[in-house]
Amino acid sequence: MKEACKKIYVTKIEHAAVTSITDRKVYSDRRDGNRGFVHIHTNNETGEIYDLRSAFSGYDLTFSDCTAAMGKQEISFRESGIDFICGGGHKFGAPIGIGVLIARNPEAITTNFHFGTPSAPLAAAFAEALVFRTDHIDEFKNAAATLHDRLIDGIMNEIPDVQLNGLLYKGNEVMQSPYIANVSFPNIENHALVLRLAADGLMVSSGAACSSGDNAPSRVLSLLGILRNMHVRPSGSASITNLTRMQMIWAITAG
Repeated sequence: MKEACKKIYVTKIEHAAVTSITDRKVYSDRRDGNRGFVHIHTNNETGEIYDLRSAFSGYDLTFSDCTAAMGKQEISFRESGIDFICGGGHKFGAPIGIGVLIARNPEAITTNFHFGTPSAPLAAAFAEALVFRTDHIDEFKNAAATLHDRLIDGIMNEIPDVQLNGLLYKGNEVMQSPYIANVSFPNIENHALVLRLAADGLMVSSGAACSSGDNAPSRVLSLLGILRNMHVRPSGSASITNLTRMQMIWAITAG
């Protein structure tokens, strides 16, 4: 699943913001013989965690969108060998509107992009939130893991023909994020299910991740061959509780 992008290969499951960056000359030091590869760290639709060491093998320059993993999974940029990673603070409690682009060679960024005046308060809030989530990473992950698997088990036990788009976390810790669950309901229109859950105060998404207000089917899920117009995606956070999980199972099965 690769497509050429000025001699940089980009998977088709990347966020549009990432492909727009790589379409410009972010890899300023690449030579004619160099090959670059862009691959997301964690699929923000299904929660699949990718083996980037294998994916990036043989490439000269590499870029990974770590937005769905930053502050939630252990990421060692220095040891990864990746040249660029990016992430958004809204995924781990920082204010909306602040993100980070980290480069192994910072000059590759600063010599090609002119940045506006940085917001010191947003940057400070980003750093503080990331430190807090990193210091408590196991605590948050263990809580999310328990709720992730209980939610999926509860739904699938009540509705046998439900399709899980991803994996249970237990036993698949290396391959699955506990913060994202995506399930498809054959013969049920997702919009109707979203409204049914909203009536009980339960917020889920049926459109593509990171596309607020757009109910169009997910491009990523379509590429993965997942049922269109029949899936919902509750994304886990500190606000998800065991009571919320039970309410969601009851609302789906009762509806």
